[in-house]
Amino acid sequence: MKNKTRKEAVSRAHISYRIPTFQWMTDACFEDLLVTLDRNREGVDDVALFTAMVHSPLKLPELERRNEILCRRYAQLRKYGFSVGVNVLCTVGHHEENVECAPSGCTPFTDIFGNTEAGTCCPNDPEFRSGFLKPMYRMLAEAGPDFIWLDDDIRWCWHGKLMFVCFCDHCMAQFNRLYGTDFTRETLHRAFNSGPLPERLSMRKRHLASSGRSIRELFRCIASSVYAVDPRIELGVMDSGMRWGDNADFDELCQALMKSGEKVPRWRPGGGAYNDSRPDDFLDKAAALGAEAASLPDSVVRIQSEIECFNYQRLRKSAHAVAMEAAIYHAAGLTGAAWNIMDVEADPLCAYEPLISTLCRFRPFFDRQVVSNQCSRPIGVYNGWTQGYIAGRNLAAGDWCGREEVNPWNNPHASELFAAGIPPAYRMEEAQVTMLNQYIAWTLPQEVLIRILHGGLYCDVDTLAILEERGLGRYTGFQAGRKISRNARERLKKHPLCTDFSGFIRDCRQSFPWGHEDAWELLPADDKGESLAELVDYQGTILAECSLGIYENEWGGRVAVAGYYPLRDQLFLSRLTLMKRLFSWLSHDQLIGWISSYHRIALWARQSEERLSFSLLNASQDKADHAKLMAKTNHACGFIWGMDGLNCNMEGNRGKDGYVEFTLPQLAPWTVYQIEI
Repeated sequence: MKNKTRKEAVSRAHISYRIPTFQWMTDACFEDLLVTLDRNREGVDDVALFTAMVHSPLKLPELERRNEILCRRYAQLRKYGFSVGVNVLCTVGHHEENVECAPSGCTPFTDIFGNTEAGTCCPNDPEFRSGFLKPMYRMLAEAGPDFIWLDDDIRWCWHGKLMFVCFCDHCMAQFNRLYGTDFTRETLHRAFNSGPLPERLSMRKRHLASSGRSIRELFRCIASSVYAVDPRIELGVMDSGMRWGDNADFDELCQALMKSGEKVPRWRPGGGAYNDSRPDDFLDKAAALGAEAASLPDSVVRIQSEIECFNYQRLRKSAHAVAMEAAIYHAAGLTGAAWNIMDVEADPLCAYEPLISTLCRFRPFFDRQVVSNQCSRPIGVYNGWTQGYIAGRNLAAGDWCGREEVNPWNNPHASELFAAGIPPAYRMEEAQVTMLNQYIAWTLPQEVLIRILHGGLYCDVDTLAILEERGLGRYTGFQAGRKISRNARERLKKHPLCTDFSGFIRDCRQSFPWGHEDAWELLPADDKGESLAELVDYQGTILAECSLGIYENEWGGRVAVAGYYPLRDQLFLSRLTLMKRLFSWLSHDQLIGWISSYHRIALWARQSEERLSFSLLNASQDKADHAKLMAKTNHACGFIWGMDGLNCNMEGNRGKDGYVEFTLPQLAPWTVYQIEI
C-alpha cells in the first residue's frame, strides 16, 4: 500500500505566531514584538493578530477602533517582510466572558433542555448575521490583511456549560424544514433516545447533518462578505469542533470558503494540551488532529497545528515540550504550527524570548520533517473514526444529550497501543487493519463494515454484538458467551502467536472500581475459530476456554475478538508482543512496520514510490537503548535524524515475509525522530 499524497508538495513547514491584543495595541509593546520577531525571523512565516482575548464577540464600535490599529500594524509588519493577518478569536462566542461588551439582542446557543450560554450567538439568527457577522467581516477585510482566520468558537459542541448545540428556535425551524418534521426540543430529545435503534441513529445523524449545514452556510456568509471587499484575502479555519459536534463534509466546508474554486483555505486543527504535566495529552491530541488532517481534501496543504500554552504561564510547558509537540503533530500529518504562547497582559515579552529563540532553532528540523512526509497520510491500524461517529454514543441505553463528560478523542484507550509501536492510520483508505468500538460500529455504513470484514478487524464483545445485529455475525467467527464480572484473569495459551509467552497471565484487577470491566467468554462458531487466551481465577481454575480468539472468514478476512480488557493494560511485555504479532497476522503479513522491541515508542509510517519513511517519538522518560524497528521493505539501509541533532545511517537485518529489522541508535526521552529507508 502506498500513500495518497496531496496535490501540492511542500518545501518547508508553515510556521505562524498568534499575537495577543496586549502585544499589538500599544506602540511600545508592538515595537518590542517587532524587534523579537526580526531577531528570530527564520522561525516565522506569518503573523496573526488576535482581535480579542475574551471568549465572547465584541461589539462593532470596539472592533472598529481596534481595526484601525490593525491596519497600521499590517503595514509595519510588512516592512519587516512578514505576511500578516487577523485571528478572529470569537465569531459566535464560546464562554460567558465579558458578556457586557458582547452584541446584544442575538439568540444565544441553546441546548436541547433549553439551557442557554450567555456570550454566544447562534449564527442561524438572521439578525445576528445581517447586523453583526457580515459588517464585522467586511470591516476586517477593509483593513487589508493577507489572511483572516476564523477561530475555534465556530462549532456545535462545548460552549461553556452546554455540550450539544444548537436547539434554539432558528435551529429547530431549520431541522424541521430540512426533514419535513414538526419536532419540539422535548419531542426531538425523546426521538434521540427511544424507539428502534436504527431510528434513533438516523435521527441523531440528521441533527449532526443539520449542524453541519449551519457551519457551511456560516462559512459561505463570511466568505462572501470578505471577498466582496478583497478577493485576494485567504481564509483559514481553526478546528471548528469537527471532532464530534456535526458531520459536515470537509470538501463541502472548503468549497464554502473558496471563491470560484480559488484560494484554497488554510486549516488549523487544535484543542487542549495546555501544559506538559501529562505528555500523553500530546499523543491523544495528535490522534484527533491527525484524523482531521487526513480527512481534508487533497488540495488543502497548509495544515497547521495549534500549539497553545493557555493561560500562558511560561513555566507550565517547557521549551522542549512546545517544540516536541509541534514535531509530534507533523508526524501525525500536519504541515506546520501556529504558536499561541504569549501572555495576554500579565508578563512582558522578555519572559517568552528564550522560548521563541528555541522554536526558531528547531525550524530546520520541522522543515525537514514536513518535506520527508510530503503531505502523505499515515498507513497502519485504523481506529474506525469517521465524521459523525458520536451518533453511536449511548445508543442502546442512556441519554445522547446528557451532560456527563464526553471524551472527544476517538477510541481513547487505543492510545496505549499507538504509544508503543503500532502505527496508526486515520482513514480507511490507508488501513491495513481496523479496530472498531461500539460507537463506530453503529455509525459506519453496511458496505464499509463488509469491506472491513474482507480485510483485518480487531474488536471487542460490544462490537461483536452490533455486527451480529447488523447481519454480519457469521463473518466474525465468535459469539459472546457468559459475562464474568469478578476475579477473571487472562492466561495465554499455546499458539504460534503466543510463542515464548504461553502461560503468562494478565490481571487487570476487576475489583478496582476505577478500572472495572466485565470479562466475556467467547464461543467459536465453528472449528476454524482459534483461542489465544483463556480466563482463569486466582486459584488457576479455568473460567472460560477462550477470551481472545482469531478467525479467517469465507471472504478471506481475518478477525480477532477480545473479551478481556481489549484496549487497556496493553503494555506488559507478553501482551504487547502478542498484539504486534496479532496485527501483523490480521494484515495478512502486510503491516508496514512496528517497533519490534519492548519500548514505548510511538510510530507513524508512510510509503511512496521512492521510499519508506517513519516518524518516531520516544514516549518515555527513559532513554531507548537498542530499540528495533521492523519494516516491510526490500532495502536494508536507512537514515535517521532527530530533534536532538542525531544524524546517522542504519543497517538492517533481513527477515522473513519481506521484512527488515533495524536496530536504532539511542533515542532521547520525549524526542521526535525521522527515518527514511
